[in-house]
Amino acid sequence: MTKIEMIYQFFDNVEKDDRSIRNALQEFCAKNELQYNNGETRYAIWDKSWNFVLKVPRYSYVEHDYCALEVEHYKSAIEYGVARICLPIEPIYTSHTGIVIYKQTRYNFDCRKAYCNGYNEYLERKNIPNSSRGIRQKVQDTCYDGGRINDEWLARVIQLYGKKFVKSMVKWIAVNSINDLHGCNTGYLNNKPIILDYAGYQE
Repeated sequence: MTKIEMIYQFFDNVEKDDRSIRNALQEFCAKNELQYNNGETRYAIWDKSWNFVLKVPRYSYVEHDYCALEVEHYKSAIEYGVARICLPIEPIYTSHTGIVIYKQTRYNFDCRKAYCNGYNEYLERKNIPNSSRGIRQKVQDTCYDGGRINDEWLARVIQLYGKKFVKSMVKWIAVNSINDLHGCNTGYLNNKPIILDYAGYQE
């Protein structure tokens, strides 16, 4: 049995309730050498060899299924032409007890240092000009919860994709009420700025 099949089996045998899942999941992951983390709204499970992470909503702990919200926001991002900035997420399994497991491209926070060290050279090779501080400030002032958006991250978005893209991104964020875009929910993948958590916080 593969580790993914073992995860499916685990969720087939627990109730759709955070109290039933939390401690049992931590023990299960430790026993099977899986990486585990829990945030305010979701659990994350992965193996070091995987290029993806499995996410499971914290049912009953919070009101919303934040993974399902993210799926809807990704569809909206496609409509607004800004999906390239989002890490895709999709449901891959529903347990016998109604727990939905989602799959998302894995993001490694360790890449930040390498990214920062090499990014200016990347910009020079691509002949991408620096972005003005004024444009960045305007976006942060007008974007929904824009004050939490990292200044350097936003500068990279403007540099790579331009003002028109950023205007569409701001509309997409506003329409979907996506807040909580702090430094741990944005990052870089393959020298490109990305959003790895775009569900927002609705509680």
